[in-house]
Amino acid sequence: MPIRHYLLVVLLALLPLENLYAQGKLLLADARPRPPEILADERTGVVSGPIVVILNEAAANLGYQLRWRIAPFPRTLEDLRTGITDLVPGIFKNEERATFMDFLGPIGVESNPVLFLTRAGEEQRIKAYEDLRKLKIGVKRSTLYFPQFDIDKSMQRVGSHDDSNMVKMLLAGRFDVMIVNDKESVLAALTPAEKAHVGWSEYQATRSLSRYYGMSKFSKHKHLAPALSKSLRDMIKRGRVAEIYRDFGLSFKTYQ
Repeated sequence: MPIRHYLLVVLLALLPLENLYAQGKLLLADARPRPPEILADERTGVVSGPIVVILNEAAANLGYQLRWRIAPFPRTLEDLRTGITDLVPGIFKNEERATFMDFLGPIGVESNPVLFLTRAGEEQRIKAYEDLRKLKIGVKRSTLYFPQFDIDKSMQRVGSHDDSNMVKMLLAGRFDVMIVNDKESVLAALTPAEKAHVGWSEYQATRSLSRYYGMSKFSKHKHLAPALSKSLRDMIKRGRVAEIYRDFGLSFKTYQ
């Protein structure tokens, strides 16, 4: 993390949040680790990364401050439905989510491969999309992968809550293949022993989705959604978003 962003995170943590809350100027945002754009240290509670800094600044432009909470994504979705959580970064739009959140931005378009992790020796089992219909597929709950798969009701899905648990379920035979849209996250979750027992299938899919910040329609601050969205778009237009990405050693065009 760039040192000035780390110092900013520490400084914000020391500010009188109770006073901001009393003034109605404090927003609760949830994060989960999505390196390199979202870095969340569960031990210290510190959340950083370009996506975090961008939202901090967009809110500050309106006179508001964010309090970040590290939470699993299903809990975040539940709390967005009730207005407990105001905001979530790095969200993709779908019809179900649109019933309880507004979409701010977008911050860019993410184009990534969607991969399939198998048990070692079974990599050739999946050579085309149709091969997936014969298999049980491990999915991360509340996660979007790619449009064809997301709306395909014929697929046999087995849900889990994180990569580490999903890998263990794959090796235990709970399902045949694990769908993956964040390879680095899965590689980080694999133990050295597990790496020897898994492999990547020949077949890959692709996704290209606009990424937004989601704001709860039940938040007491929901009236801020249009102004926050405009603040984010203005930051993109004047090059501020690209500058923040460079501060973290990243190129914003990689995520557009």
